[in-house]
Amino acid sequence: MRSLLFSVDHVYREDGSLTPLELNTATGTDFAQGSITVENFTSSVDGFYDHAALHSYMSSSNLTKLDVIAPTGSEAFFNRFAEYYGYEYTCHATSPTDVTIPFVEDEADKLIIRVAYNTYAIVDDLYARDNYEFHNLISSESFASPVTFATNSFDTINTYEAPTTASNPNYIIKARFPEYDPHTFPKVYSLENNFQLDGLKSTLASDEFIQKYEFNPTSGITDERVRFLRSLNLAFGDDLSEVMNLSNYSKSNQLSLTNQLLITGSQFDSDRLMDKLSSAKFYPTYYVKHGFHYHNDEDDLVLTHTGSLLDFEEVQANTLLQGIEFSGQFSDYKTGSLSDLATASFYSSSVKGVGESSGGGIFANISASAADNTNFSWHDGYGNMYLTYRDGAIIADGAEAAYLHAGELEIGDKVYVYKRSTNSFEWFTISSIMFDFKNLTTSLISIDPGSQFFVQIPGYGGGDFYLLQHNMCLAGCTQDATCGMGCTGCGKFAKLCIDCGGGDTQSCGGPPKCFMEGSLITMADGSFKPIEEVKQGEYVQSRNGNIIVKEAHTYKVGDHIKIYSNNNLKVTFNHPMFIDGKWSTAEDLNWKSNLEFVDKLYNLVTDDSFIVEGVFASGTAQDHLNVVVDEKGISRIIENKKTA
Repeated sequence: MRSLLFSVDHVYREDGSLTPLELNTATGTDFAQGSITVENFTSSVDGFYDHAALHSYMSSSNLTKLDVIAPTGSEAFFNRFAEYYGYEYTCHATSPTDVTIPFVEDEADKLIIRVAYNTYAIVDDLYARDNYEFHNLISSESFASPVTFATNSFDTINTYEAPTTASNPNYIIKARFPEYDPHTFPKVYSLENNFQLDGLKSTLASDEFIQKYEFNPTSGITDERVRFLRSLNLAFGDDLSEVMNLSNYSKSNQLSLTNQLLITGSQFDSDRLMDKLSSAKFYPTYYVKHGFHYHNDEDDLVLTHTGSLLDFEEVQANTLLQGIEFSGQFSDYKTGSLSDLATASFYSSSVKGVGESSGGGIFANISASAADNTNFSWHDGYGNMYLTYRDGAIIADGAEAAYLHAGELEIGDKVYVYKRSTNSFEWFTISSIMFDFKNLTTSLISIDPGSQFFVQIPGYGGGDFYLLQHNMCLAGCTQDATCGMGCTGCGKFAKLCIDCGGGDTQSCGGPPKCFMEGSLITMADGSFKPIEEVKQGEYVQSRNGNIIVKEAHTYKVGDHIKIYSNNNLKVTFNHPMFIDGKWSTAEDLNWKSNLEFVDKLYNLVTDDSFIVEGVFASGTAQDHLNVVVDEKGISRIIENKKTA
């Protein structure tokens, strides 16, 4: 039996009813699936997933096998569910950027759950991919929210409606399709009259749409934060007419509506478009969802292992910094006791990866006083972390000292700083903290050994004082890259994670094996063509003569990932290449690597190989090669009985 996992996001309207915002396939929840085990299964998922209902359905339908077609890292719940209840489990891994799915044979005793996107499915390619089609589908329903599209003059916003208060939004422009610039959308407006609404409609582009901003000041708020509700469902059968609710949960915005610490300047421009920070109170914008990860900006100075200072923009993989680690709990975690700070070990720590964002972000503007009452002021990204003490009070997880994000700091908190001239430490007391948006390039780094490094506090004393800043990663889990606890299979493929290096083996499959845009492919006639221009059906040179390109893949990344390079060849860590008479990866060959922002990656499928920048690369259709990731997160190539 075939089924589809899909989600629908809702918000409360002013009259207390719910209205759907969008439908998504290739979906999931915000639940940390990597922590689920067979032993803790029920205690972990009870109240979040209705696993008993799914088990009852499978049992009563005589289904003994569970096959899941899923993007890498999104199937952990189903894996543990099958183990817990004793179902035979198979995962058919896809990349998060794939638009087609592998074929899975249906059987009478098998439930097939599709989590992955499939461009050939009408639900995916029509209603999930195009907001126009989804809103057109529900337009006649009473629960539909008013929208305006330029396409076919589809407009259900018939009358202007004022916001609930003068400072609240009442209309929002959203992207019509999933492929959009997150720095641009959404655009949040507080319009004052019908004339302004008509003006907004007249400038609407075909790839965007206007939606009434739905807001309920009672039901739509939790802890002074705007919230939305997500319904996660399984649709069964050929016509998907039978639906089972698997999970319902509410998620709150990260910024409070009553936040008084934001420095916003003018809240609206001349078109009544809200500024980025005000918008973030009402809608989970890019800067709220992603900007919090970054902490240092390009002008910050970091202490190197030789004692010199280096601009953050010059830090790259393998740069050696002055690292430090304390004893006790602080050697592994972000919390501890003051006694743990009595002993410190200094390291020459190597940078394992650098994450960077050029889109600006939310910054904390902090003032603090030293022990001699000298005042210092600086700014850091919201995601920065400070070793903090709160005058004997429990500060986090039962500990008296902890690394706190800037947004968690309170006036009166003490942050631990290093005084270089005396090789000693002291506490600075926070006197004020405010937040604003700065259009600065921001960074985060991952180092090893040690989990803490030094960033200079500007100003008085010739920069003698340094903040202790915590190693960060992109995992989005409870561990840092150097926490020493080992990989728990977070399934997030953290690009900077030292444990897995982006190759988490506790989920099915791995990241795509690809090349960067502009990589030159040797065509059958000896000419060269950039990989992104090579089409299915064309012929290229291989190790065994000319060969047809069966598929040409493009993967949308839009993120910072580790890229390896050798001369003009730029490749991911795991793509097999035939060099010096054997198959190897760039990681095996110790090629130079750096974290780069990658918009798209490209790959070709052949029955043998192809030549990229003069190097033989595996065609992903070859079955005699298998790239695996060992327990240390290092990719290895296994050759099966069939040899190259």
